[in-house]
Amino acid sequence: MTVVLKEAGFRLLCSNGQYLIVRPTDDHPLVEQIDGYTSENAQKAIQRLEHIARWTVIAELKSPATSSIKPDNVEMQILSEEGEELSQSKEIRLQYKYSDDQWHEPGFQLKLTNKSKKPLFFAVVDLGNLFEVYNSLEDVGCVRLESGQSTWVPIDKQTLYPTVPGDLWEQGITEYKDILKLIVSTTEFDARLMTQEQLDAPRPPKRDLPSPNQSTLDRLAYNSP
Repeated sequence: MTVVLKEAGFRLLCSNGQYLIVRPTDDHPLVEQIDGYTSENAQKAIQRLEHIARWTVIAELKSPATSSIKPDNVEMQILSEEGEELSQSKEIRLQYKYSDDQWHEPGFQLKLTNKSKKPLFFAVVDLGNLFEVYNSLEDVGCVRLESGQSTWVPIDKQTLYPTVPGDLWEQGITEYKDILKLIVSTTEFDARLMTQEQLDAPRPPKRDLPSPNQSTLDRLAYNSP
């Protein structure tokens, strides 16, 4: 059997005594490195790949062409804290604001509307960069909306505050990507069954001591700030 690498979404790389989960195009670890080649660590790597695969399946969910629910039957609006419509584009950038000597995370509000002529069941899941899946309805598996009815997510119209995880922030990473996946069905379902915790963030790579066998350029790069 021939395996075509470009068809793989992720690779398990063994390098310098570590298991690394990376994308096909580079060797940058996506989650925390696993130190040591043992059967227990190999099993841990497999479990993480299964975790990532499950996240990927949810992220890539699409309506079948035969679905009775058409794109214009539903609406998901993303609003700023000031009520400004943000959901005109597929990608929205929110920035921290600095005031009173500290950084404040940005906030937004989420509104769902059933524009069809029949009752529908709605849920929104949030998929983060560290392969977590959160149910934005929190303690509710889904919400039923009658024709023309709207609701806020969460239902009590709380403002949602996306944040950069602390361990990434400490590494100097100031950008984090979330995917908001709207799921709509004609029958009731439970989005809480999709949830999973985030995986640990990758540790910064250790810098090897310079070797006499390194080139002048390599030694120069090592000594660079």
